[in-house]
Amino acid sequence: MVDLNPVEILKQGVAAWNEWRDANPCPNPDLSGLPLHDKLHSTLTLNQRLHREGADLANADFRGVNFTKTDFYGGFHKGANLSGANLQEAKLSEALLGEANLENADLWKADLSSARLWGANLANANLAYADLSETELDSADLTGTTLTGTEPWKAYLYASTNRYAKRGQQPPVKIVRTIEAILDEIQNLKSQHNDFSFYFRGESCTGWPLSPSVVRESSTAENEAEMLVKLTSRLPGEFSGMNSALEKWVLAQHHTLRTRFLDITRNPLVALFNACRENDRWAGRLHIFAVPAELVKPYNSDTVSIIANFARLSHCEQYLLLGKAESRTGEDYNTWFRPGEIEKGYSRALVRLYQFIREEKPHFEPRLDPRVFYQAFVIEPQQSHERIRAQAGAFLASAFHERFEQAQIQQVPGVPFYHHYQLTVPAGYKNHFMEDLALLNITQETMFPGLDSSAAAITRHYSGGG
Repeated sequence: MVDLNPVEILKQGVAAWNEWRDANPCPNPDLSGLPLHDKLHSTLTLNQRLHREGADLANADFRGVNFTKTDFYGGFHKGANLSGANLQEAKLSEALLGEANLENADLWKADLSSARLWGANLANANLAYADLSETELDSADLTGTTLTGTEPWKAYLYASTNRYAKRGQQPPVKIVRTIEAILDEIQNLKSQHNDFSFYFRGESCTGWPLSPSVVRESSTAENEAEMLVKLTSRLPGEFSGMNSALEKWVLAQHHTLRTRFLDITRNPLVALFNACRENDRWAGRLHIFAVPAELVKPYNSDTVSIIANFARLSHCEQYLLLGKAESRTGEDYNTWFRPGEIEKGYSRALVRLYQFIREEKPHFEPRLDPRVFYQAFVIEPQQSHERIRAQAGAFLASAFHERFEQAQIQQVPGVPFYHHYQLTVPAGYKNHFMEDLALLNITQETMFPGLDSSAAAITRHYSGGG
C-alpha cells in the first residue's frame, strides 16, 4: 500500500517536499507505484519538476515505478540524488540519469536496458539479485546501457553469493622440494574443490605479478590493437585463413607479440618446468587455479569472441566501454571524450565491437551485457599449435582486469572468481627438479618443439651441457 502522505506532499511541489524531508523523521518515504508522468498541479509533469527543481530523493522507495525516458540529468550539481533509493523492479529503460547519484541504491530486477547512465555514481549500487535460487532473468537488465564514466566495477553487478562472502586471508605459500610434495598439495586442493577444473602457471621468480605481457608497459597497453594490425599487415600469409580474433592473438603471442592472454597449463609438471628453467639464484613460484565451470570457456564461445575482439578496439574505445572515468590527454582522447560526444562515443565503440565479432560470427545478436567485461575467464584454445599441444596450454583473459591474483579479481564486488594458491620452489632445488622432469620427458625440446629447440638440445649434449 502506497503511503499517501509522502505522495500528496510531493504533488504540492518540490519546495514542499524538501521542507517535509528536512522536518519529517521518516527516513525512507514510500513512493512505490508513483505516477511519475502524470501532470500534477502544473503544466510540467512530475518528472520534469523533479529534474528542474532538484528534489531530495535519497532513500526513497520507488519499487515498480516507471522511469522510462526520464531525465534526471542535472537535477543537482552532480545530478539527481537517488542514493540509497529502493528501485527494485523499476523500469529505467531509455532513461537518462547522467551524473545521477545512485550510490547504495537497490536496483534488483530493475530494467536498465538502453538506459544512459554516463557519469552516474554507482558505488555499492545493487545491480544484481543475491539469491542463486532466482533465475538469470531476475538480475538487472544492463543490455545496451551506456556506462561511460560510471566505474561500474564498484557496484554489485553479479547474481552471486560471493557478494556476501567475507574475503578471507590468502592461504600461506608453502615451500615444496619434491615432485611428490607438489602432487600431494594438488590432490589435497582437489578434495576441497570438487567439480572444479585445475590450471597451473610457473614463474621463475616469486616477485612477479600475475599480469599479461601487454599491460607491463603503458606503451604496449595503449597500442594493443595497433600492434596486431601491424603484425598481420607485415606477415599476411601467416594469418591467412584465420577466421577468429582469438586465433590471431594466439599466433601473434606464439611469435612473442605482447597480448592480454596470460599463459597457463592443465599440466602441473609443465608449470614446474617453467618455474625452474631460469634464474636458479631466485626462488620460483608455482600458481594453482581451481576454476568453477562457469569461468571456463571454449575457444568458440561468445564470451571469448567478445574479449578477443575487445582487444582489437583502440584504447579510447576500451575506456568508454569499461566505464573508466580517468581523464586522458592526446588527440584521440580529446576527440572521444569531449563534452557532448561521450555518449556518441560509447555507441560508436559498441558498434565497432559488434562489427568485429560479426566478422567471425555473422549471426551474433547485438545484445551485450557489460558484466562480461569485469570477469576473468579461462580460455581453452584450439590445439592447432604444436606448442599449445605440448604444453597443454590455456589462457587467463579479461577485458578489465590487468592482474589475475584472486584478491585482484575480487575487488569487483560479488564477481565470480576462481581460487588461487601458490607454492614456492627454492632456488637451490631448481636443478634437481629439472633433472627429475627430464626423466619424465619434460624438457626444453619437448616443451618448445621445433627445429630451434632440437638444434639447441643437440648442441648442449655434444658441448657437455647435458
